Amino acid sequence: METGADADFLLINAEELHLQPKQNISSHLVYAASGRDVTDVFVNGRRLMKDRELLTMDEEKIIYNVNRQFDKLEKVYQSKN
Repeated sequence: METGADADFLLINAEELHLQPKQNISSHLVYAASGRDVTDVFVNGRRLMKDRELLTMDEEKIIYNVNRQFDKLEKVYQSKN
């Protein structure tokens, strides 16, 4: 680890019921926590997500494009069967 280097880290909402009691947080992170518990993400010291909201990507556009591509693939698959 280098002093002064940009950090990659995330913040988790440890107040959720499945992450209790707080004394067992290491165990909870391994066995109970999931991506739904992540609230904030930092990569190279840059915040990419704040309060579960993406800051560098357009989530609606991503959802639209994924569904559009799926529809195209489905049509190709159906035409072959």
